Amino acid sequence: MDYFEVMTVAPKDASDDCIARARALLAHAGAAGIQSGVREDLGRLALVMAVAAIDTYMHMVVLQRVSTMRSAIPKPLQELDIEFARLTSLADVIVEAQRSSHSIRPWVAVKHALQERLLQETFQSYDSVGKAMAMAGVKKAWTSIAPHLGCTAEDIKTRLNAIVHRRNQIVHEGDMRRMARPRAIVHSTIDLAAVQSDIDWLDQLLAGIARVVP
Repeated sequence: MDYFEVMTVAPKDASDDCIARARALLAHAGAAGIQSGVREDLGRLALVMAVAAIDTYMHMVVLQRVSTMRSAIPKPLQELDIEFARLTSLADVIVEAQRSSHSIRPWVAVKHALQERLLQETFQSYDSVGKAMAMAGVKKAWTSIAPHLGCTAEDIKTRLNAIVHRRNQIVHEGDMRRMARPRAIVHSTIDLAAVQSDIDWLDQLLAGIARVVP
Protein backbone atom coordinates (compact mmCIF):
# COMPACT_ATOMS: atom_id res chain seq x y z
CA MET A 1 0.00 0.00 0.00
CA ASP A 2 1.33 3.42 -0.96
CA TYR A 3 1.24 5.71 2.06
CA PHE A 4 1.32 8.76 -0.18
CA GLU A 5 -1.67 7.59 -2.23
CA VAL A 6 -3.92 6.76 0.72
CA MET A 7 -2.89 9.64 3.00
CA THR A 8 -6.04 11.54 3.96
CA VAL A 9 -4.72 13.57 6.90
CA ALA A 10 -4.22 17.12 5.69
CA PRO A 11 -1.15 19.15 6.73
CA LYS A 12 -3.38 21.48 8.76
CA ASP A 13 -4.86 18.48 10.60
CA ALA A 14 -1.36 17.42 11.62
CA SER A 15 -0.33 20.90 12.75
CA ASP A 16 -3.60 21.31 14.67
CA ASP A 17 -2.80 18.07 16.49
CA CYS A 18 0.60 19.45 17.54
CA ILE A 19 -0.95 22.70 18.73
CA ALA A 20 -3.59 20.80 20.71
CA ARG A 21 -0.91 18.71 22.38
CA ALA A 22 1.06 21.86 23.20
CA ARG A 23 -2.02 23.37 24.83
CA ALA A 24 -2.60 20.16 26.81
CA LEU A 25 0.96 20.21 28.13
CA LEU A 26 0.63 23.84 29.14
CA ALA A 27 -2.71 23.18 30.83
CA HIS A 28 -1.14 20.35 32.81
CA ALA A 29 1.65 22.72 33.86
CA GLY A 30 -1.01 24.88 35.53
CA ALA A 31 -2.53 22.00 37.47
CA ALA A 32 -2.40 22.05 41.25
CA GLY A 33 0.25 20.01 43.00
CA ILE A 34 2.80 20.07 40.17
CA GLN A 35 6.36 20.57 41.38
CA SER A 36 7.95 23.83 40.27
CA GLY A 37 10.68 22.20 38.16
CA VAL A 38 8.21 19.88 36.45
CA ARG A 39 5.83 22.78 35.84
CA GLU A 40 8.56 24.69 34.04
CA ASP A 41 9.61 21.66 31.99
CA LEU A 42 6.02 21.13 30.89
CA GLY A 43 6.03 24.73 29.70
CA ARG A 44 9.24 24.10 27.79
CA LEU A 45 7.80 20.95 26.20
CA ALA A 46 4.65 22.85 25.24
CA LEU A 47 6.71 25.44 23.36
CA VAL A 48 8.75 22.76 21.59
CA MET A 49 5.59 20.92 20.50
CA ALA A 50 4.02 24.15 19.23
CA VAL A 51 7.06 24.89 17.06
CA ALA A 52 6.95 21.29 15.81
CA ALA A 53 3.53 22.12 14.37
CA ILE A 54 5.18 24.33 11.73
CA ASP A 55 7.79 21.71 10.87
CA THR A 56 5.15 18.99 10.58
CA TYR A 57 2.92 21.15 8.41
CA MET A 58 5.64 22.12 5.96
CA HIS A 59 6.99 18.58 5.59
CA MET A 60 3.54 17.29 4.68
CA VAL A 61 2.89 20.16 2.27
CA VAL A 62 6.10 19.48 0.33
CA LEU A 63 5.37 15.74 0.16
CA GLN A 64 1.84 16.34 -1.08
CA ARG A 65 3.19 18.80 -3.64
CA VAL A 66 5.19 15.96 -5.22
CA SER A 67 2.15 13.69 -5.18
CA THR A 68 -0.15 16.12 -6.95
CA MET A 69 2.15 18.09 -9.26
CA ARG A 70 4.65 15.58 -10.63
CA SER A 71 4.98 17.33 -13.97
CA ALA A 72 5.49 20.79 -12.49
CA ILE A 73 7.93 20.36 -9.61
CA PRO A 74 8.96 23.82 -8.30
CA LYS A 75 12.60 24.72 -8.92
CA PRO A 76 13.60 24.87 -5.21
CA LEU A 77 12.35 21.31 -4.84
CA GLN A 78 14.11 20.22 -8.03
CA GLU A 79 17.38 21.48 -6.54
CA LEU A 80 17.05 19.45 -3.33
CA ASP A 81 20.02 17.09 -3.14
CA ILE A 82 19.39 13.37 -2.72
CA GLU A 83 22.08 10.86 -1.75
CA PHE A 84 23.41 8.92 -4.73
CA ALA A 85 22.83 5.69 -2.81
CA ARG A 86 19.09 6.38 -2.94
CA LEU A 87 19.23 6.56 -6.73
CA THR A 88 21.15 3.31 -7.02
CA SER A 89 18.65 1.62 -4.70
CA LEU A 90 15.79 2.83 -6.89
CA ALA A 91 17.55 1.52 -9.98
CA ASP A 92 18.03 -1.88 -8.33
CA VAL A 93 14.33 -2.05 -7.45
CA ILE A 94 13.31 -1.28 -11.04
CA VAL A 95 15.74 -3.82 -12.52
CA GLU A 96 14.60 -6.54 -10.12
CA ALA A 97 10.94 -5.82 -10.91
CA GLN A 98 11.63 -6.09 -14.63
CA ARG A 99 13.42 -9.40 -14.18
CA SER A 100 10.57 -10.87 -12.17
CA SER A 101 7.86 -9.33 -14.38
CA HIS A 102 6.42 -7.48 -11.41
CA SER A 103 4.85 -4.07 -11.79
CA ILE A 104 6.86 -1.22 -10.30
CA ARG A 105 5.77 2.23 -9.15
CA PRO A 106 8.93 4.37 -9.30
CA TRP A 107 7.16 7.45 -7.91
CA VAL A 108 6.46 5.59 -4.69
CA ALA A 109 10.18 5.01 -4.21
CA VAL A 110 10.91 8.62 -5.19
CA LYS A 111 8.52 9.98 -2.58
CA HIS A 112 9.88 7.70 0.12
CA ALA A 113 13.37 8.97 -0.72
CA LEU A 114 12.09 12.54 -0.51
CA GLN A 115 10.45 11.87 2.84
CA GLU A 116 13.72 10.56 4.28
CA ARG A 117 15.60 13.55 2.85
CA LEU A 118 13.12 16.05 4.28
CA LEU A 119 13.68 14.56 7.74
CA GLN A 120 17.11 16.18 7.53
CA GLU A 121 15.52 19.59 6.95
CA THR A 122 14.17 21.75 9.75
CA PHE A 123 11.39 24.08 8.61
CA GLN A 124 10.90 26.36 11.61
CA SER A 125 12.68 29.69 11.18
CA TYR A 126 11.39 32.45 8.92
CA ASP A 127 13.88 31.67 6.15
CA SER A 128 13.52 27.88 6.32
CA VAL A 129 9.70 28.02 6.29
CA GLY A 130 9.93 30.39 3.34
CA LYS A 131 12.15 27.83 1.62
CA ALA A 132 9.60 25.08 2.26
CA MET A 133 6.79 27.21 0.85
CA ALA A 134 8.90 27.84 -2.25
CA MET A 135 9.34 24.06 -2.56
CA ALA A 136 5.55 23.85 -2.50
CA GLY A 137 5.40 26.31 -5.38
CA VAL A 138 4.41 29.45 -3.45
CA LYS A 139 6.47 32.52 -4.26
CA LYS A 140 6.79 35.49 -1.88
CA ALA A 141 4.50 33.64 0.51
CA TRP A 142 5.25 35.78 3.56
CA THR A 143 4.01 38.90 1.79
CA SER A 144 0.67 37.17 1.22
CA ILE A 145 0.46 35.68 4.70
CA ALA A 146 1.19 38.87 6.65
CA PRO A 147 -2.18 40.58 5.97
CA HIS A 148 -3.98 37.58 7.46
CA LEU A 149 -2.14 38.30 10.72
CA GLY A 150 -2.59 42.05 10.49
CA CYS A 151 1.15 42.72 10.42
CA THR A 152 4.14 42.89 8.07
CA ALA A 153 6.39 40.09 6.90
CA GLU A 154 9.17 41.66 8.94
CA ASP A 155 6.98 41.42 12.07
CA ILE A 156 6.48 37.72 11.39
CA LYS A 157 10.22 37.26 10.91
CA THR A 158 11.05 38.93 14.21
CA ARG A 159 8.56 36.99 16.32
CA LEU A 160 8.93 33.61 14.64
CA ASN A 161 12.72 33.67 14.85
CA ALA A 162 12.55 34.70 18.50
CA ILE A 163 10.24 31.76 19.29
CA VAL A 164 12.46 29.33 17.39
CA HIS A 165 15.55 30.69 19.16
CA ARG A 166 13.87 30.05 22.52
CA ARG A 167 12.93 26.56 21.34
CA ASN A 168 16.55 25.90 20.34
CA GLN A 169 17.78 26.93 23.77
CA ILE A 170 15.55 24.23 25.23
CA VAL A 171 16.21 21.49 22.68
CA HIS A 172 19.93 21.98 22.09
CA GLU A 173 21.11 23.26 25.46
CA GLY A 174 18.62 21.86 27.98
CA ASP A 175 17.63 25.48 28.66
CA MET A 176 20.68 25.91 30.87
CA ARG A 177 21.67 29.49 31.46
CA ARG A 178 24.95 30.42 29.83
CA MET A 179 27.60 31.56 32.28
CA ALA A 180 31.32 32.19 31.84
CA ARG A 181 32.40 29.98 34.75
CA PRO A 182 29.36 28.12 36.05
CA ARG A 183 29.65 26.51 39.49
CA ALA A 184 26.17 25.00 39.38
CA ILE A 185 23.48 24.26 36.82
CA VAL A 186 21.02 27.12 36.50
CA HIS A 187 18.06 26.97 34.14
CA SER A 188 16.70 29.91 32.22
CA THR A 189 13.28 30.96 33.46
CA ILE A 190 10.23 30.01 31.43
CA ASP A 191 7.20 32.30 31.48
CA LEU A 192 4.09 30.14 31.06
CA ALA A 193 1.98 33.14 30.08
CA ALA A 194 4.49 33.96 27.36
CA VAL A 195 4.39 30.34 26.17
CA GLN A 196 0.59 30.57 25.97
CA SER A 197 0.89 33.72 23.88
CA ASP A 198 3.43 32.07 21.58
CA ILE A 199 1.23 29.00 21.08
CA ASP A 200 -1.75 31.23 20.21
CA TRP A 201 0.37 33.21 17.77
CA LEU A 202 1.78 30.09 16.09
CA ASP A 203 -1.77 28.78 15.72
CA GLN A 204 -2.75 32.01 13.95
CA LEU A 205 0.39 31.85 11.82
CA LEU A 206 -0.43 28.33 10.66
CA ALA A 207 -3.97 29.41 9.80
CA GLY A 208 -2.50 32.20 7.68
CA ILE A 209 -0.08 29.82 5.97
CA ALA A 210 -2.91 27.39 5.25
CA ARG A 211 -4.82 30.15 3.44
CA VAL A 212 -1.88 30.83 1.12
CA VAL A 213 -0.17 27.48 0.61
CA PRO A 214 -2.24 25.13 -1.57
